[in-house]
Amino acid sequence: MIRKKHMTLCFSLFLALSLVLGQLIPVSATDEVPAEVPVEETGIPEAEPVQPDPEPTEEEPGVPPEGETPASAEDEGTPVPTDPAGDGQGEFNNSTDDMISGADDNAETIKYGTVIKSQTVGNVEIIATYDWTSGLNENAQMNVREIPDNSEEYKNYLERVKAVTEGDNTFAHFFDIWFTVNGEKVQPTGKVNIEFNYLTPQQKDSADSIIAVHFGEGSQTEILGPKQIEQTETDVRSVEVEATSFSIYGIMALASDVAPGETLNLNLACTGTLKGTSSFYSSYWSSSDDSIATVTGNGSTATVLGKKQGTVTIIHTYGSWNNQKTEQFTVKVSNLTPVYVFVAAVDDKEQPYSDEMLELLQVTNKNDKQYFAAGTVLLDLSKFTKGSVKSKLTDDADWDELINQIKNNTDSHLITGNSNNPKNTVADYLTYVERDYSAAPGSVGNRKSGMWITSLDTSSVGGNTFIGGAVDSSGNPVAPSNNHCWHLDFRFQCVHINYVYGKNNIDSGECKDYNPAGTKVFIKGAQMDKTPELGELPEGYKVAGYYTTDTFDPGTEWDGIYKPITEDTDVYIKIVPKDNAVINYVVQEGNGTVTDPSQNDAEKKSGTDSFNPDSNPKGSTAKPAEGWEFEGWYSNQDCTNLVTKDLVINPIAPQGGWQETTNITYYAKFVQTTKTLVVSNTVDGNAGDKEHYFNYQLIILDSESKIVETKEFKLKHGETSEVFEYPSSHTYVVKQTDGLDHDTTATGKRRESEIQHGTYTKSEQKHEGDLQDHTIVEFTNIKDIPVPSGLNDHDSAIHGFVLSAGAGLLLIVAIVALRRRMNAI
Repeated sequence: MIRKKHMTLCFSLFLALSLVLGQLIPVSATDEVPAEVPVEETGIPEAEPVQPDPEPTEEEPGVPPEGETPASAEDEGTPVPTDPAGDGQGEFNNSTDDMISGADDNAETIKYGTVIKSQTVGNVEIIATYDWTSGLNENAQMNVREIPDNSEEYKNYLERVKAVTEGDNTFAHFFDIWFTVNGEKVQPTGKVNIEFNYLTPQQKDSADSIIAVHFGEGSQTEILGPKQIEQTETDVRSVEVEATSFSIYGIMALASDVAPGETLNLNLACTGTLKGTSSFYSSYWSSSDDSIATVTGNGSTATVLGKKQGTVTIIHTYGSWNNQKTEQFTVKVSNLTPVYVFVAAVDDKEQPYSDEMLELLQVTNKNDKQYFAAGTVLLDLSKFTKGSVKSKLTDDADWDELINQIKNNTDSHLITGNSNNPKNTVADYLTYVERDYSAAPGSVGNRKSGMWITSLDTSSVGGNTFIGGAVDSSGNPVAPSNNHCWHLDFRFQCVHINYVYGKNNIDSGECKDYNPAGTKVFIKGAQMDKTPELGELPEGYKVAGYYTTDTFDPGTEWDGIYKPITEDTDVYIKIVPKDNAVINYVVQEGNGTVTDPSQNDAEKKSGTDSFNPDSNPKGSTAKPAEGWEFEGWYSNQDCTNLVTKDLVINPIAPQGGWQETTNITYYAKFVQTTKTLVVSNTVDGNAGDKEHYFNYQLIILDSESKIVETKEFKLKHGETSEVFEYPSSHTYVVKQTDGLDHDTTATGKRRESEIQHGTYTKSEQKHEGDLQDHTIVEFTNIKDIPVPSGLNDHDSAIHGFVLSAGAGLLLIVAIVALRRRMNAI
C-alpha cells in the first residue's frame, strides 16, 4: 500500500522538475512584437500612398477633377470593373449603342452647289434656285398649290393686297409654296430665288405695274420689289423675286391711274382708269364723244371704255354747287382690238401633236378639247370684209389680211418656242392654217378655224385671264364685267412621220420586220431641232439608226433636223440588242469571298454581273472566312463610301435606269473578329500589401506565334486593367513581373460561360491562352505571417517531454499502489 508520504514525495519531485525546466528554456524570438501588425479598418479615409515611379497619366488617381467633390469613404472601397451598360456584364458590354455617334451640334455645314427645283401649276412654271447658303436641304421637296380665283381664300388674299396698295388690280395669281424634308415642312435660313414663268404670256394693260406680294404669319402682307420682270406693254412673261421664307406668294398687275392733264391710250373694247381730285362734295364725269369712249365715275375715280378709233376729252366736275371746278383728261382710242389666239393641237383625224412639236412651241398646257392658248394679237377689224368692229373672217381676202396683220403688228404676241430654231412661233405656221368660212361661231375648242365672239373659259385654256376686249354677242365693246371677247381658233395642216421596223431579220415579237412602230404628228413645214425618237422599244433593244429605206442602205440615213417636214414620211428603224451593263463585286479588304453571278454564284474573290440594261442585276452575297466579320459593301476602293452593311447587295438602278455604259464596282470589306481581355489583381493575407502596385506585362502573339504587341501596366489590389481588344485568332501571355514575396496564382475564364480558360505557370508567374472568347485573367497575391504565441518549435518539444514524463510517473505510482493492495488481500 502506497503510503501518503510516498505520493507527496512524487508530486513534489514532478513539480520541481517542471519549474527547473521552465527556467532553463530561453525566451523565443517569436516573443518579440512583429514589425507589421494588421490594423483593423476604421472607415476613415487614409492618405494616398506614395507610389514608386508612377506612370504619367492625364489625371492623378484618387484626385477628383477641378470643381468636383472628393469621393466619400464609402466610395473608396474595393474598385470593381465598371458596368456602363447596367447589364451585369461590366466592361465587356457588347452593346452597339455606344458605337453609334449621335448628332453633332458642331458638325461642319455640308456645302453644295446650285440646286434648281421646278413645278408647274396652271399656266405658271415656278422655279426655285438655291445653294447651301440658303439653309435648305439639298434634297428638299418643293411643293406648290395655286389658289383658285373663285375661292374665298383667293378673295381674302385679294382684299389684303388692296388694303396696302392703291389702284385696281388687272390680274392676280396666288400660290402656296412650301418645302419638305421627309414629309416635314422646313424653312430656309438664307435666300432662295423664285421665278414665276408664264408659259403663255399673261396679258396686261400698257400702264399696269407688276408687283409681287408675300403673305407672312398672321396678317402680315409684304409688297416685294421684283428682282427682274420680263414684260412688254401688253403682257408679262416672267417675274423673279427673292424669298427668305415660304407661305403664300402672289403676282399682280395694278392699274396705273392717269392724272388730270395726262393722256390715256386705249385699244378698242378695252378700259382704263382716271384719277381726279378728291372732293367732299359731289362729282361727276362726262365724255365729249360717247361714240368714241364712255366714262363711268365713282367719286374721284372713273373707268373709261374705248368704243371706236378717235380722241375724246373726259371732263371731271367736282366741288360745291357755288364753287364747282373742272379738270380734263385726254383719251385716245386706237383702231386695234385685242384678240385671243387658241390652237387645236390635233390633226384632221384627232391625233394629238407629238411631244417634239409641243416642245418646239413650248406648249405645256392643253384643255380637255386639246386646245392650247397661243397668246394675243391686236387686229384692225375695220380692214376685214365687213369693215367694222363686228367683222368676222368670211373669205380668202380676210384670211390674207389676218395673216398680214399678225406678221406685221409688233404689238402682237404669239408664243415662241426654242430660240435655236428659226421656225418657233405659231405665226410661222399661219400659211398652213386650215381655213374655214362656213362654220358657225362656237365656244373655244370647236375645232374649226375662224374668228369668233364667245365667252372665254379661262380655266380650260391654260390660265389666260381676261384682261380687255370685252364685247357683247354682236361685237360691240362693253364693260369688262361681260367676259365675251374676240378669239381666233387655229387648226393647222399636219404631216406625219410613220415609224416602221426595217429588215432587222426578226421574225416575231413587237419588233418583227415591217411592223409599225408608231406615228408622230407635226404641223406642216415644221423644222425640228433634234431627231424625233420613239418612246418605248422592245426590251433589250436599242435604235441603231433611222433610214428612208427598209434595208438601211448607206446614204439613206434620216434625222429630220432643220429639214422642213412637208409631207408624210415613212422612216425605217434599225435596231440591235443592247450592250450589257456590268457590275463587278470584289473582295477589297480582309479574308472572305463573294458570289459570282456569272458562274452560278460560285464563291470567289471577285465576281461579275453582266445583264441587259432593261432587266435587273442578280446581286452578290459576301461570306466571311472563319475568324472574320463582314463590315460592308462600299462604292470606292478606299472603302469609305458605305452602300450597305447587309451581306447581300442588290444594286439599285441609278436615276435614269441602267445604261449600256454602266460599269461599276462594289467592294466588300472584311475585318477580323475581335475579342477582349482584361486583367485584375486581388491581394490577400494578413501581410498582403494592398497599396503596392504590381507590375504586369502583356504579350500578344498572332496565329504564327509572332509577337504583335507588348504592353506593360501596373495594378494594385482591387484594380482592373483597361479592356484590351485583339483579333480572335491571336493568343496572349500575361506575366506578373514582381511580388515574389507573395504567393501568386492566376486563373482565366471566358466571360460568356465562366468556364476556366488558359494555363498558369507558377514558376514564371504567367498565364496564357487564346482569344476565342472574351477573357478575364484574375491574379491573386497572398502573403501571411504566423500569429506570435511565446513558443518556438524547440521549446514546445521540451515542454511536451516534461509533461509526458510527469504523467507517466504518476501512472507508475498508481499501478504499484494498486498491486500492493491486491497482494494484501
